[in-house]
Amino acid sequence: MTYEISADRFEPTARITREQMAVMIARSFAFVSVKLNLPGNSQSLAAFADRESISSWAQSAVAGSVEAGIIAGMDGGRFEPQQFATRAQAATILKRLLQKVDFIE
Repeated sequence: MTYEISADRFEPTARITREQMAVMIARSFAFVSVKLNLPGNSQSLAAFADRESISSWAQSAVAGSVEAGIIAGMDGGRFEPQQFATRAQAATILKRLLQKVDFIE
């Protein structure tokens, strides 16, 4: 199932997919002026068996978030981009983001 929010709708009570979460993290890096080394190609996505199911609008953010060590794949070498993120996954990536920008140790 694809769940995409349009550019003019925020949907604050909607569940978030893993690829949407990756885009939010990549944009957060830019907001705090940390350069996220987004790849020109998607070589870091090659590790995921389901890389073809990552939406085109999310590929560079997913790749950059993976390369930065903020978000990881799931069991079985999959990213599961359209699966909903758990609260534990969201908390983990937020902690990793804050560690990258030296907000916490």
